[in-house]
Amino acid sequence: MFQVVLGVAGPGDLTIFIALTSSSLGVMPIVLFTVVLNVINARLSQRLQILAMTDELTGLMTRRALRELAPAMIALARRRGAELAVMMIDIDHFKAVNDRHGHLVGDDVLRQTAEAILAQLRPDALLTRFGGEEFAAVVPVTDLASARQVAERLRLVAAQQTCRSGQHPVPATVSIGLTMLGPAEPLDAAIQRSDQALYRAKRAGHDRVEVHLRAAG
Repeated sequence: MFQVVLGVAGPGDLTIFIALTSSSLGVMPIVLFTVVLNVINARLSQRLQILAMTDELTGLMTRRALRELAPAMIALARRRGAELAVMMIDIDHFKAVNDRHGHLVGDDVLRQTAEAILAQLRPDALLTRFGGEEFAAVVPVTDLASARQVAERLRLVAAQQTCRSGQHPVPATVSIGLTMLGPAEPLDAAIQRSDQALYRAKRAGHDRVEVHLRAAG
């Protein structure tokens, strides 16, 4: 006899154990048990990795996915001599949406805004749910002018849509902070800069794009 038991070996690690009894040894070799365990655990690990990289609500990639996938994207862009724009995108007055309509409506606004933004980006762009009502995008562009055009298009698409949740039509706009990733610059530095630009956009009245230029040198 043998018994299959699901157990947690560590944070975020789901593992299958097989408890052997003395009578099971004559039925199925331990080597076969080991093979079965390795296959099952590998598939569980792969499934957990996918879950960790995908935001359950919006279907976008998570912040963890951004950290893991961005380096390869950045390296490819630099080999091709392309520029990368880094954008922080935040849904305006989102707390008021939740307070007025409830969190389920807020969830619908998040999903529909994410879908609207994603539809405007090229397949080689990275769009993630960075946290709460905030998204982060890394977008291949030719220069700062084209990055501004992309950011403005995202802002306009968000402003022109009316999110719907049941009987509730909910207008939603976004504010965007934009910067350009510098040569050999770590992504975190550009994210911090674009976040500062996002803060300025919020203070300036929302529903706008602000740019934070990288210091020379």
